[in-house]
Amino acid sequence: MSAQKQKFEPALQEVADKILHDLPEEIAMGVSFKLHEGGDALVLVYPLGLHGSPEMQLLDGVVHRYGGAFVSRGKGDSYYLVPKPKPKLPAVLANEATKQREKAASETSQVQSVAAPVAVSVSEGIQKDELKQPPTSSDSSNSQSAPVPKQPSPKTLFNQKYCVVCADSGFCSSDESLRLCIAMLKLQALEALVASVEKLASRPSYRSTRYSAKQLPVERHVEGDIKWLTDKNQKGEPYEKALKTENQASQAYAALEKMLSDAATAGKKGLLLEGKWHFLSTQRDWIGRKLAKEFPQRGQ
Repeated sequence: MSAQKQKFEPALQEVADKILHDLPEEIAMGVSFKLHEGGDALVLVYPLGLHGSPEMQLLDGVVHRYGGAFVSRGKGDSYYLVPKPKPKLPAVLANEATKQREKAASETSQVQSVAAPVAVSVSEGIQKDELKQPPTSSDSSNSQSAPVPKQPSPKTLFNQKYCVVCADSGFCSSDESLRLCIAMLKLQALEALVASVEKLASRPSYRSTRYSAKQLPVERHVEGDIKWLTDKNQKGEPYEKALKTENQASQAYAALEKMLSDAATAGKKGLLLEGKWHFLSTQRDWIGRKLAKEFPQRGQ
């Protein structure tokens, strides 16, 4: 994702930041914004190669979430127009606050109505226990001699679960019949497992082939104890990439990776360091960097 040095007006800048934040890194890197001619909307430009892909559907859903509309002026000339959010009137804000208070009061009332009978029941149980007389020595000896209840055997549990509702109940009481039933149940479970695996394996894959593994350049250059290679993004723009597998022993790579990981945890897409935009891949198996860009000034 390109670094944004030149800012739009606050309302439009907030919409642009939210859209970039909600998009996956691979898609966010390829989109860009510019100010609409009227100055009251943003124009979102995206790579034409996204047409017809699942990534295009994802981009379309995110942009529509913020009121954006798809605009097409012919083949090869399409973009999204994102309008400036309209400020909410004080009456609307007050109405929303009233609804939230009413909802909270309703939830509190429901909790109290459920908790009240439970509290009464617990209180009555405590009072009954307090009224009980302490056991005598004879009662204590009788309780010690009482038989300990036994738990049902696995065979009994099996009979209760399967044999009671079985159509052949009463006709197969031997242990051999029981073993045969268990064997057939195991076979049915195995067949169901195989069917589930086959169903999962037959599902079509919707992952775009545009992000499949590609042949990386052979040449490398070392800077600050980090080994970099030069690659190109979806728009054909060059950027540098440092693979984690090639920098296992680099302390500089580990430190930069931690900084970018902390930034991602804080909701940031990357960091601007020494005039270059640094970002961490979605799988966190490589670090990328490219020259920072500026959005065009209004009227230019």
